[in-house]
Amino acid sequence: MAKNSQGKTGFARKIVIVLLLAVVLGVSCIFSAQIDKLLGIGYKGSNKGDEASVFASDLIVNYLDVGQGDSTYIEFPNGETMLIDASESEYGDKIVDYMRGRQGLEEDGDPVIDYLILTHSDADHVGGMETILTECIVNNIYRPFQLAMKNDDSGECILLEDLKSYNDLIATNTEKIEGISKIYTAAYRKFIELIYQEDNEQGEPANVYVPYTNHVIGGTVAGFTFEFFAHDIVTGKKSFEDNTAVTMTKGFPIESYTANNNASPIMLLEYGEHSFVFTGDAEKEVEEDFLNSLTTDVRNRFSDVSVYKAGHHGSLTSSTAPFLALLQPTYTIVSCGLNNKHKHPSSAFVKRLEALNHKVDDYLIRTDLNGNIVFGAKDSVLIYVAGVEVAVGKVVHWYHIAIVVFVALSIVILSIKFKKDGSVTKGSVERGNRTAKKVVKKYFK
Repeated sequence: MAKNSQGKTGFARKIVIVLLLAVVLGVSCIFSAQIDKLLGIGYKGSNKGDEASVFASDLIVNYLDVGQGDSTYIEFPNGETMLIDASESEYGDKIVDYMRGRQGLEEDGDPVIDYLILTHSDADHVGGMETILTECIVNNIYRPFQLAMKNDDSGECILLEDLKSYNDLIATNTEKIEGISKIYTAAYRKFIELIYQEDNEQGEPANVYVPYTNHVIGGTVAGFTFEFFAHDIVTGKKSFEDNTAVTMTKGFPIESYTANNNASPIMLLEYGEHSFVFTGDAEKEVEEDFLNSLTTDVRNRFSDVSVYKAGHHGSLTSSTAPFLALLQPTYTIVSCGLNNKHKHPSSAFVKRLEALNHKVDDYLIRTDLNGNIVFGAKDSVLIYVAGVEVAVGKVVHWYHIAIVVFVALSIVILSIKFKKDGSVTKGSVERGNRTAKKVVKKYFK
């Protein structure tokens, strides 16, 4: 009888402790937002929508937190995908994992990229491309007009501008060609080698393009348009298609600049009434030429854009006042590393941005402060969320932690067995701990 009484007393204690734990953690969940901020978890920065709503949108634009680099993953309404740039080499796996998570793939799955764009050859944009091309299936590739693969058994990477058999296409532009920078990173050379070996979903060679003005991805059927506004096409010259035996590339020869950054094209994504502008690391020379070449129609399309990805990480030499005056962006995204040595975004850029008439208070959003930033567009609605975790697309809030803590501690408490003298048996505690650890590991894996 005494033993049974002891057992009832012990069980009652455990129930009381579990109930108290439930009350304490339940009350803490009411203040989940404040605790998130205190612990530095959950959504970081301002949010115009919840994660589920953003990822339920027709068009999803993921600005990835990849340090002092650049990478944007786009999910189009028709199911196609695009990746613009791949940051430095150390972020290649992180980018691939993010795409795996968004495409619902297993850990070793191969994400599909319908359109892969490299804006220019700098390491903080091309560094992760080797991992991307190795781990992913890519259907179409857009590369700068800087290098091409020679179509013979040598496997040699060569400057298109230096090809003797290609000189007839550029003969009248030698004065501009001579000034072009011929310094390229090892990562860029590797990128060039790999893109001409890449197979698409059908097992055929991926299409390789040099972006040129008026080249459009998407259209009415796809429900969106993504258009390139590159540097002036070299006038009177044949397209790459006329000489594919040499170039293995589609498109047209493009005038370039002496700086690698300025190989970057200006790109416009339009979906319904929403518009997104990307410029890679294009600097003021490109912006000025672009502004001087605008037709009325294009000017209208670039006016009052929804989201502008700040050129060159918000540097001093990009996002000039006239360019910003045209765009008048509702939101501006800066991709940069925390406390980076370049001091991006520059104070001059921030002042130019502040001088605009803003429709929202949170008009400037930074990956170094806010983590991954995801915009979703559906019909007339544009919302975003920041701090989305890489790969799983799930943000951990305090209330998630509280629930798991409650379950784990309840398992430990209810597993406890008492001896006749009222002391706890060591084995019961150990068994409870093992079970609780499995629960925690399963949720936070």
